Amino acid sequence: MLTQIISLGVRGSAVGGAAYFTVQKGVWSSSTYDGADALSNFRETVIPATNDYINQIPKSAEVRSALKSSWNSGIEWSAASIASFPGLVSNTAKKCANYIHGVIFPSADK
Repeated sequence: MLTQIISLGVRGSAVGGAAYFTVQKGVWSSSTYDGADALSNFRETVIPATNDYINQIPKSAEVRSALKSSWNSGIEWSAASIASFPGLVSNTAKKCANYIHGVIFPSADK
């Protein structure tokens, strides 16, 4: 209960702080000059900082190529696993048969 109250208080403070900040910067002003100043300030401070992150986002062609490669390797692995399954079952059956034969008919060497 206490954590919910603290969480609500933190969220409310964040919203209140954001509202106060935008009012102080003139975002909600009826004056077109204050709004234009706020927009130019936003462009000067926020947008250049986000350009670094936007440039790190991979291009759609790169994502498509990586997705195709991952998909194809998954299909190849699945097909190889299915192809090797009969041999795996045969080898395992032989090992089990040899083990059971050794348990039932122990060798005289021991």
